Amino acid sequence: MKERKAATLEDLRGKNDYEQKHIDYAKKVLDTVREYREKSAAPETAEAQAQMSQRRDLQAIAEQRTLQEEIKKIQKDQEEKGNQIEM
Repeated sequence: MKERKAATLEDLRGKNDYEQKHIDYAKKVLDTVREYREKSAAPETAEAQAQMSQRRDLQAIAEQRTLQEEIKKIQKDQEEKGNQIEM
């Protein structure tokens, strides 16, 4: 990074596609590690633990709703395709 005068990984650009793929991979790994550390950091107080638990529950519910909506959309598309074929 010093050779290319980049202060951070975000500023670094590869000379070719091969280098850029490796830089993108490094960014992705760092993001994954950062997310893992945030999720695994245990809150210190009981109130903070309760809030974290509640937030995770709400996220799980939101993900489940999204999946159900996608399932309904797929089923609707399949039914419409089935009706078009029958006609």
